[in-house]
Order: sequence, then structure tokens, then C-alpha cells
Amino acid sequence: MKVSKALQALSNYPVPMPVIENIMDAEGMDAEKAETSKEVRLSPEFKRCEAGVYLFLAKAPNVTQGGITYSFSEDERERFAQMAASIKAELGDQNEAEIEVGYVGEDF
Repeated sequence: MKVSKALQALSNYPVPMPVIENIMDAEGMDAEKAETSKEVRLSPEFKRCEAGVYLFLAKAPNVTQGGITYSFSEDERERFAQMAASIKAELGDQNEAEIEVGYVGEDF
């Protein structure tokens, strides 16, 4: 299985492939060639890509696609953000792990 498909499979939410490709590119992984293996899944690059997908999901809009609605509660969004932060902290990227989740127009 390609790494891009493994990352897309982290959630049933329809994460667009360009989002996955951008996340992988930022971590130096080739979306077209990178294949999964035990070693790849344990690598810092793959884990950072996982964190990137979770950050995307924490901010992803609710959508309807093919008659199916995909939506997340605020608790679910917070859990995605916490999962990303946990991965980043595990890798020593603690400063990058801090994110603010919200929407334009919300009061914090």
C-alpha cells in the first residue's frame, strides 16, 4: 500500500489527495512512490504526516459527499488536535504541536 493511501485511511472523512500530498511533501516523502512498511510507519516522517492529517481533521469542514454527511463534534475535533499534539511532542516538536482550533468569526 502506498503511504498516501495509508494516511488517507486514518479516517473515513474524505481527506482530499492534494492535502495528503502536501503533507507528505512537507515531510520529504514522495506521495507517488512511498510504500508502507513497518519501518516506514515507525519513521518520524510518517508520524509527522499522521499528525498533519489529524491537524487537518481538527479543522476540516463538515461536508456531504455522495449522499453521505461527514461531520465532527467539537470534542472529536479536540481529540484530533490532541492526537496531533501527542505525536509532535513524542517526536520533540513540542512548539509545533500547539494549535488553535476554531472558525472564522468565533470568539475565543
